[in-house]
Amino acid sequence: MFDKQTVSRRRAIKSLGVAGAVGLAGCSGGGGNSEVVLTHFGNNVGAIIWPYINQRTNILENAIPDDANLRIQGTFDGTSLFLSGNSDIAADLTTIGAARAADEQDLDLSVVGRSQSGWFGLVAQAQSEYLPSNTGGAVETFEKLYDDQAPIGNFSWAISGVPSIQVLTAGELDLSFSEGGDFNIDMVDFAAIPGLVNDGELVTGVQSPSHGGGNLFYQEELDYLFTPNEYFAANDLGRPAIENMVVRDSFLEENEALLQGILDAFDEGAEWFMTDAADEVPGDDEFMQAFGTEDEAVAEYIMKFHQGDDVHGQLDVDIPNVYQEHRMSEDHIAEVTKFVNEAAAVGEAPENWQDLVTLVAM
Repeated sequence: MFDKQTVSRRRAIKSLGVAGAVGLAGCSGGGGNSEVVLTHFGNNVGAIIWPYINQRTNILENAIPDDANLRIQGTFDGTSLFLSGNSDIAADLTTIGAARAADEQDLDLSVVGRSQSGWFGLVAQAQSEYLPSNTGGAVETFEKLYDDQAPIGNFSWAISGVPSIQVLTAGELDLSFSEGGDFNIDMVDFAAIPGLVNDGELVTGVQSPSHGGGNLFYQEELDYLFTPNEYFAANDLGRPAIENMVVRDSFLEENEALLQGILDAFDEGAEWFMTDAADEVPGDDEFMQAFGTEDEAVAEYIMKFHQGDDVHGQLDVDIPNVYQEHRMSEDHIAEVTKFVNEAAAVGEAPENWQDLVTLVAM
């Protein structure tokens, strides 16, 4: 059970200072047969687990209330749909992204679950001079990227590993990794980044093996330049998550049973992903499309990567990329709180973010 009193008290206090502010009410309200919309990132791990529990099995149907009318949508515009009130549950927001959105749009938000840890980072050619092994470390790599004004590819400021990179560069180098900031960043389609890096048109870019770069990773043409998990864990700065389940406080209060059921179903889907999915994903056209490959060997490689195998020889393998429990433990909340506090200290999250976003152990 989540702490309803904490959420309600925060909403009441805020309403005193924002008389008449309604914000975005979402598209479902509570209960009845109103449609509830959940959005998740359009490919990658979520595009395997969500269809598995929602379309290929009865897991989700059996877990949520009988009168629930839930629609799950894979999209690359989930954040904007959620913030515009066209979805009720955003399953792909970072905690920093939620804090920024709450501050900018006067929202009260709750993070009620997590799905993927901070593995989504920067990729580069396998022998790149910018690899930490060549520069002396992650901070030195970003310093060199700045000094050389090396071209960097990005596709979003709100999701993936970008908020983690912003915390590192602001805190360690007093540099802004943002639009119009200190680095030479090109906004490009995410699926194009691996090829542009491999061709030398970009020095590095925000990507992963399961977003179109799998073939090049498998062939050892690309490698990781930076992954958030490793750096933040090693420096005791908390642990970021790249995808969380975020809702408005009002939705949480009115739809707890539905959210509990979704969390139960996702846990079962994640357990399948970490075990039997390795035998089912390679060779399945729909699933391999979610990983951006038509090659079964590459799909197998990507599965191992997400299950925590040290396929690159440099990843933090203590925590798989996919959390097996979607609920947040008190320990995880403490880690995330530490991370967002670091972000706030360097101006990458609102100082009063805990007044805007509640991390909920359901």
